[in-house]
Amino acid sequence: MSDCIRSKAGWNYNGKVHQTKSGRLCQRWDKQSPHTHSYHNLSDQHNFCRNRHLDGEEKEGPWCFTMDSDKRWESCGLPPCYDFSQNCKTTQNGADYYGSTYMTKSGDLCRYWSDTSYRNHAYTFLGDHFNFCRNPFGEEEAPWCYSGTSWDYCNISMC
Repeated sequence: MSDCIRSKAGWNYNGKVHQTKSGRLCQRWDKQSPHTHSYHNLSDQHNFCRNRHLDGEEKEGPWCFTMDSDKRWESCGLPPCYDFSQNCKTTQNGADYYGSTYMTKSGDLCRYWSDTSYRNHAYTFLGDHFNFCRNPFGEEEAPWCYSGTSWDYCNISMC
């Protein structure tokens, strides 16, 4: 896995970087020292930088609690690795899809992820993905997007 992120938030990052942008070593997720936390669901992630929660840290990209008792958490400063050229998916639900399709299977144009003027939603962290179909967190059965006042799946073929 490359040590770069495919979205500004880096919610999909599963690499092994374990130090922050300033060089601080990351605290293990299964430890409560030097900083206590409630991220028990990441206990199997060693001390790797992660960002799987829609919380305050999320805006900074993958991050970790540090081993420095004077610095609670810090971003890991991972660079982007945008590649919108592969316009197919390698998994059935398309959670790995980062292509440039911007139309639903019904033929409607996708709205920009950063646009909340028509519908308030929690996916603005995908703003750097323009209006391309996505399946953040793999929670839906296929890549999708907002169109009009609703959302719909996009027709993305398998690679």
